[in-house]
Amino acid sequence: MGTAPRHEPHHPHPRPPPLRLAPAALATTEAASLDPARRTGLTTVDAHVTEIEGERCIVVTRYDRVPHPTGIRRVHQEDTAQAPGINTRDPERKFQHGRALPSLARIARVLRDDGTRPDPLLALTTFNLAIGNTDAHAKNISLLRHDDGTVRLAPAYDVSMHLHHPHASRTFAMDVAGTRDMDALTAEHLVTEGTTWGLPRRRAHRVVTRTLDDLAGALADVDRDAHPGVGRRAWRTVEERTATLRRQAASL
Repeated sequence: MGTAPRHEPHHPHPRPPPLRLAPAALATTEAASLDPARRTGLTTVDAHVTEIEGERCIVVTRYDRVPHPTGIRRVHQEDTAQAPGINTRDPERKFQHGRALPSLARIARVLRDDGTRPDPLLALTTFNLAIGNTDAHAKNISLLRHDDGTVRLAPAYDVSMHLHHPHASRTFAMDVAGTRDMDALTAEHLVTEGTTWGLPRRRAHRVVTRTLDDLAGALADVDRDAHPGVGRRAWRTVEERTATLRRQAASL
């Protein structure tokens, strides 16, 4: 598969003020966050940090290209701002922040309308909340449309820990059961959000619980020495958030 470099910083942030991290720190943290995402089955993307023309950046494998007898074939992708036709010339429009669109419910509806279960979207949302990813906006979630007409949620490709940083926004990019305060969102919100997409409550609860359990296992298995730019505080914040959400899920 080919690789695609992404230079940092990327994606402007809306109000509240953006997270102020050095480009190298952003690249390193994102590459590290993709590690547990792979281990939980949320992505096939591999990533590493390198330097290109003196600029530190993250390089990720492409998931929208597949081997073909004639070479490499493209798989059609559209992000979840494109899917409902949102004009993101204003970069704030890719965040929900109380608006009707974009929304997780609308993404789930697109998946369901095309005959696909939205369970992976709930798993990804659970993962993003647990790791403290405030940048999970509509352009950081995508759909793959295959030649046979099937539509699938694309592998996670832009996930990152943020809440360990003292100046991080505490606002989730998308509303979850009407709430976007990262410190107020709970496992109950996640399950309730899933039910608004038409998932039976028991199934939504199972998706949330399984994702958190898998993430806890992944965090125990990650070789943190392979991500030297990510400090103990970052990992500890994710561990604590994951443990809290697991306790909440267990009590539902």
